Amino acid sequence: INAEYMGTTERKKIYIFYNTFVNVLTSRPTINYIPSRKEILEKDLDDYEFEEPSSETRKHLSEFFVATSVFHACVENACSEIGARMTSMETASNNAKDIVSDLTIEYNSRRQAAINKELSELVGGSETARN
Repeated sequence: INAEYMGTTERKKIYIFYNTFVNVLTSRPTINYIPSRKEILEKDLDDYEFEEPSSETRKHLSEFFVATSVFHACVENACSEIGARMTSMETASNNAKDIVSDLTIEYNSRRQAAINKELSELVGGSETARN
């Protein structure tokens, strides 16, 4: 985002699209409107007392509002991405554990079958040797 462009009053409407973090499993798509400097300067702030002249404060307020809005969108989006990554990594870990468990059962059953085969050959051989 170009700071000079954001500060001009001739611009049309600007919206920020980002994902709002709800919880680790959920994020919500969000659209946030960024008012122009002109709109912020025209806003009624008579309920507030300012140490500096109101026009100077409003100018800084408009710049601060744009910066914090963009920063907020970036942080929310980053949190949503990290939550999605955590969820997918947990799912992948659980799937890997399930595969290892299945392979362990398969290995043990084949090993037991091989042991039973050897035992039956030994018993069969010893029976033949006795006769």
